[in-house]
Amino acid sequence: MFIKDKSQLLIFRIQCAIILAVTCIISLTNPDAAIAKAGLPSILITIVVTLLGLLTPHLEVASQHRSLLKSAIKGIIKAILIFAYPTSLIFGFSLLSLSLIDKLHLSATISAYLILLGFLVSIPPYFKGLLINETGPIIRMFFSFIYLYSFPTSVNQLRLIGFNVDNSFSMIIIFYFVTFAALFYVMHCWGFGLPKIKINSKVNYGWLLVAILPALAYLCTTAGSWSNLFHHFALKPVSGPITYLIVTVLSICCYEEIIFRYALFWQLLHVNQRSQKTQMIFGVVVSSLLFGLWHAQNMFYQSVPATLLQILSAIGIGFIYSTICLYTGTIWISIILHSLADLVGFPNGSSPFSQGPTPFLITFLLLISVIAIVVSLFLLLGHNQQAAFEQTMARIQIKQPQSHYHLNFDKILGSRDTNVRKKEIR
Repeated sequence: MFIKDKSQLLIFRIQCAIILAVTCIISLTNPDAAIAKAGLPSILITIVVTLLGLLTPHLEVASQHRSLLKSAIKGIIKAILIFAYPTSLIFGFSLLSLSLIDKLHLSATISAYLILLGFLVSIPPYFKGLLINETGPIIRMFFSFIYLYSFPTSVNQLRLIGFNVDNSFSMIIIFYFVTFAALFYVMHCWGFGLPKIKINSKVNYGWLLVAILPALAYLCTTAGSWSNLFHHFALKPVSGPITYLIVTVLSICCYEEIIFRYALFWQLLHVNQRSQKTQMIFGVVVSSLLFGLWHAQNMFYQSVPATLLQILSAIGIGFIYSTICLYTGTIWISIILHSLADLVGFPNGSSPFSQGPTPFLITFLLLISVIAIVVSLFLLLGHNQQAAFEQTMARIQIKQPQSHYHLNFDKILGSRDTNVRKKEIR
């Protein structure tokens, strides 16, 4: 059972007060240097975030004792803190370290890892005070998404001390491991199991191969033409140092799969409390649509038609990845397939969408996406493969009772609280 721990919120507010004091004192005593190094926008954002964290009343008060408007306002403040506090925390450490670097003659690398150590020691109240006590499935998904979206980028604040983040693969790898480990901890506290490695015992490997084939077909998107595809095409893996490949797998493949096939997907399976097939189809469809929309951010780097095509193809591949996860009970197969798509399907690390959609690319991706969706629905709706799906659905049931201390946004949004199942799936 979740217990409301006021001490964690108190520690969190003390941290906000310290960051606020450090930021204000350094900015006021040496404003020119602070603005030149950190930038006025970063300073102002840190002040606003820490003030919100410091002045906000208790967020885990029973929802029936306050109005919907107050609940919504506190929810927005909570979302801002979840999104921005890790960045503000590292910013505060970095700003404080600027003077120490000169006095102690520390290198930027040593300072960066000392800041990392301080960050890891200081961050637990952020999770315990803001994330873990939330029980509404819709808001859980929203909060976990904004956490996953923003947390890895907080490492960029180390540039303030002159640390080269882009070339420090070890620091990036550590931050992604911390991001994933913290999410697993939060999901565990919410009653979800951790991603397992073992495949369900009821899986038919012939049908699993049928599901994998459309995912493997996405490796051929760079063929250029149907003639090349059938006569001259050869897969070429991405070249580069092993650290680059590891960072690519962690920051793209593992990252996206953990977001859309674990953090969001498993919770989506608890939103629609009807038949098992309805739950599964609802989860697969919504997570795939979200996965497609995730790629809309690429329109800043490529043409709009190319981005629309990428969104459609991502929806198709999202269907098959989600179905494979449900069928096998593990996310690791989809991570492997996603890694193959990024490391083998795109030679030299270039995206086939960067040059604009060609007639072949449009036809090929739409065809493969339709096939992927058809195969996915065939497996989900078929009677012969339900035993494997039942194994997964039984395993991912929420195993802990819900807390009475939460912001019940499901009532605000008109959805039902479906976090605790009333019937075991056998």
